[in-house]
Amino acid sequence: MNLTPESILEKASNSPKTMVVAAAENIDILLAVKDAMDKRIVLPLLVGNMDKISALASAARLDLSKAELLSSPSPEASVEISLKLVAEKKAHILMKGLVNSAVFLKTALKKEYAIRGSGLLSHIALFFPSFFHKPLLVTDAALNLLPTLEQKALILQNAVSTLQKAGIARPKVAVLAHNEVPTEKVPASLDARMLANMGAAGRFGQCEVEGPLALDLAISSEACKLKGVASNISGEPDILLCPDILSGNILYKALAFMVKAPCAAVIAGADVPIVMTSRAENAHSKLLSIALASALE
Repeated sequence: MNLTPESILEKASNSPKTMVVAAAENIDILLAVKDAMDKRIVLPLLVGNMDKISALASAARLDLSKAELLSSPSPEASVEISLKLVAEKKAHILMKGLVNSAVFLKTALKKEYAIRGSGLLSHIALFFPSFFHKPLLVTDAALNLLPTLEQKALILQNAVSTLQKAGIARPKVAVLAHNEVPTEKVPASLDARMLANMGAAGRFGQCEVEGPLALDLAISSEACKLKGVASNISGEPDILLCPDILSGNILYKALAFMVKAPCAAVIAGADVPIVMTSRAENAHSKLLSIALASALE
């Protein structure tokens, strides 16, 4: 399947699902929500400071009359209200708005809201960079700080499952490290080799896993040729699995803010789709994230 921003929007359109936005007082969020409404992707519930939301909508001449607005005294309260709506099945998609990620996640993971699921939650960022011929899924840039080998296996599985739901039957996974040679001095490189072995043994189902691979080797088949590295996925990865949140977050923000690549960002592994973009992401990337969450619901 040719996975593009247009195909994601088309798949999500004309089957609107109720989505609640926690702390919606942000113009890019409102622009994305309005666009998603017009494309019949979601029916929005906007939680936040009513005066700020109304003022932003008025200044941008946005008609939000079809959206339900719920007043909240603070971003923290907005998250609580939103989670209760999801727990009560009054909303089927949750979106992080203008609220700190740590605050959002701390509340979202409370047992009382029962949205965590049985596995590990991980952040999925699906980029559409102009310099590459296919989408690149980067994980994990936001949730898991220093994942263990087993946690990396679960993060990898979440990424593979997400792409398979999106229509890519056999994703190619590059497990990133500093170099293609495993060394005890860099434990992440040993984990990468173990994950590749797990993939070869069928742990992750229909996918191809290689690692460790430096980023240049993963992205460029020419780099592999020049360095004499044999690889089946070089120049063709669908997934870039980062060793920790530091490298993942830097790669995410380099693609988003330096390369200006459109991005759809969600949390995988929860019982409901969760849209979680950077607060500084533009309206188009927020729209793509909403559409991806809707398509996965």
